[in-house]
Amino acid sequence: MKGAVIGGVVLVIGGLVAFFVLEGRFMLEGGRAPWAVIKRGNVEALALLVEAGADVNQTKNICYLENTFRFGRAAIGKALLEHGADPSVCKNPRAKIMDEAIRYGNADIPEQDLVFIMSKLYADGEDVSAALASAQKYKLDDVIAYLKAPGGEVAASKNDPSLLPKGKPGSVTRDDLKTVCEGKALPDAAEYKKQEGAAAQIYYFERRFKQWRWPGRGPGQPQLPRWWFSFKEPANTQLVACVDAVDKKKVKECRYEGQGGGISVYDTTWKITLREAKTGKLVGEESFPMKASQKCDFLKWGKTQEGQFPYYGDKLQSFLTPHIGGPT
Repeated sequence: MKGAVIGGVVLVIGGLVAFFVLEGRFMLEGGRAPWAVIKRGNVEALALLVEAGADVNQTKNICYLENTFRFGRAAIGKALLEHGADPSVCKNPRAKIMDEAIRYGNADIPEQDLVFIMSKLYADGEDVSAALASAQKYKLDDVIAYLKAPGGEVAASKNDPSLLPKGKPGSVTRDDLKTVCEGKALPDAAEYKKQEGAAAQIYYFERRFKQWRWPGRGPGQPQLPRWWFSFKEPANTQLVACVDAVDKKKVKECRYEGQGGGISVYDTTWKITLREAKTGKLVGEESFPMKASQKCDFLKWGKTQEGQFPYYGDKLQSFLTPHIGGPT
């Protein structure tokens, strides 16, 4: 009994510690430090805090701006700059923050927004060579063009979520969206409306054998731009992309220690089908054969891994981009 009581106390204390690590600064500092909001990437909540008088710079030696980009929250970093955040209060030089904004934020926001961030962070005399190298690595042509001749003011690009069609809140789950791959309509989902001002919201699923699954953003999965997705409210999804391994040919067997045995390597023909979530109607489709890598992965990602398949991320993004609209 005594051990159980002690264990319970430890659990409670651990929970409190975790709570204050995540939320404590926001509570204890009375709203002056929107750190919890920043870590969660909530642009709307940040705007409300600023309206209420929140300090967007730093408190207790935490520079929100540089930490925001380091956490991969580039949309929040852009919002901080728009609300007057001052890069000069950070310990790291502006050039380092610029580089981290590109490296950790290039998949989080449209490229035009990264150009805007560069224009707000740049100061005369800054060595932007590291940022330029990162922009070249990720093939960000607009960012490269700016960094080769920095200093000019750049208008923020439009990517206004308020322009997007909305679905019925709480009425659609990720499992519901999966059924769109079979042509099912979800009347409560958002209407598909391609427009210049904002990127259409999508979800995508993959089927290698029998079941459709959400592949997420784990190892080997396509790192599609985050602003294409409505993770918080699936009902706002307009499009569902379904990536199906319609033809598989086993070309190699990789052996691993531990449970689950080896993993088969497949040449694969992937078929992408794009449907409107609200109606289930076909928007577009494309198939392409791909050769598997002849190298076995160093690690097996779980004992039930389905196999090793060729990476299709670049193909998927190039296929989806014309349908998404908005900034790309």
